[in-house]
Amino acid sequence: MKREIKKPNNEIKKSINKNEKKPLVNSTNLKLSFIYSLIGGVFASLSSVCGKVALDSQFLSQFISSENIELITRAISIGSIFICTTMQWRYAAKGMDLANSTLTSTVITTSSNFFFTAFFGWLFFQEQLSLKWWIGALFIMFGLFLMNADQEQIETNKSEKLKKKD
Repeated sequence: MKREIKKPNNEIKKSINKNEKKPLVNSTNLKLSFIYSLIGGVFASLSSVCGKVALDSQFLSQFISSENIELITRAISIGSIFICTTMQWRYAAKGMDLANSTLTSTVITTSSNFFFTAFFGWLFFQEQLSLKWWIGALFIMFGLFLMNADQEQIETNKSEKLKKKD
């Protein structure tokens, strides 16, 4: 029969700490966070489209003449609002989980919602986008670029400092 030798608590903690790897910044996670946040914004804008289809009687009357079909279309649109909102929260939460800052993910989700809502409004409802809107959109895109570029630089610097400490 073998007898087990117990290590003192200090030695156990040291061996655990030696095996622990310090988390390094994973650029794949940052990219996935961006993609998930973007998808969350798309679903949020699709929810807006479904809401407009469900509540805008003029839009539906252009395509549907029967009142029964119009009611069915409204019911499907209302159900689609719930589905799109659920998917929006799912992907936004995934984006926040992978991001280094939930603020970054939230801003990406919100701005992509803004852009895609305008795009779908133009595509489906023939809404006009003014020059002022496009200028504002460019500023938002530039701000997103700066925010993400700065975030990646900060994380790169952190990982380099961690490597130097080891």
